Amino acid sequence: ALEVEHLLRERLGVRTRLTRREDTFVPLAERTKLANDSDAAVFVSLHANASPSTRISGFETYYLDNSKDAASKKLAERENASLRFEGGGE
Repeated sequence: ALEVEHLLRERLGVRTRLTRREDTFVPLAERTKLANDSDAAVFVSLHANASPSTRISGFETYYLDNSKDAASKKLAERENASLRFEGGGE
C-alpha cells in the first residue's frame, strides 16, 4: 500500500489517504467513513489472501459500479457479509 501510494503521488500527482500505515486492523465501516469524509473519488482496498496450496498465486480485482445488476448486488452482499468478522452484527 505504501508503494502504491508513492507511485500514485509521484507519477500521477494524485492526492492519497491511507486508512493505516502499520499492520493494524481497521473495521470496514471505519475505512468507508474515512473515504466518504474525504470526498474520495476512488476507494482502493488491497487484500492479501491466503491458501493452504502453494500452487495457487495471482491477484483479484473487484469493482463496484453501483448499478442495479445481479452481479453488483451479489458482490455487495459478499463484501458486507465480512462485517460479521468485525463484530458488526450477524
